Amino acid sequence: MNWFYMTSAAGLTSVGLACYLYRYVLRQDSGTEKMREIASAIKDGAKAYLRRQNTTLIAFVLVMASI
Repeated sequence: MNWFYMTSAAGLTSVGLACYLYRYVLRQDSGTEKMREIASAIKDGAKAYLRRQNTTLIAFVLVMASI
């Protein structure tokens, strides 16, 4: 069998599985009020961490690009 078709089929299968799992997770119950509160705190912390990381990375890239 041609490698092109095998890799294309594997890629499409992976995308299909990812879509199925995405929909499955979204259909699940979000939990109790306390669980949603904890999830919100984790989400806020992750956003703050990523914002700080991106700010640092942008500064580093600008300095290295100017060099």
